[in-house]
Amino acid sequence: MEGRTFSLRILQFQNGCFVSISEGEERLGAVVASLYNKSVPTTTQVIPSKSESLFMRLAAERLATRLNGIVLLSANIQNISAEMAKGIMSELDMMAL
Repeated sequence: MEGRTFSLRILQFQNGCFVSISEGEERLGAVVASLYNKSVPTTTQVIPSKSESLFMRLAAERLATRLNGIVLLSANIQNISAEMAKGIMSELDMMAL
């Protein structure tokens, strides 16, 4: 995407998943946890992000709602455009089926 390389990994479990998003080398980064409970996802930062915390929160909540479970999302990425965020979200949606 736009000359940048991203690695997306999902480790699925019966009640949710762990998601890793890395730019360049695979590394752990900021972490958010999201739990879908009844009709509203609850999300918290475990390790705060210097940037892209809104993207991380939205991605974790979207997956938690879709999976009706728990999502732990780690991201080690630089600032991304709205188009890049949409592309990553689309890839995550396809991977989480």
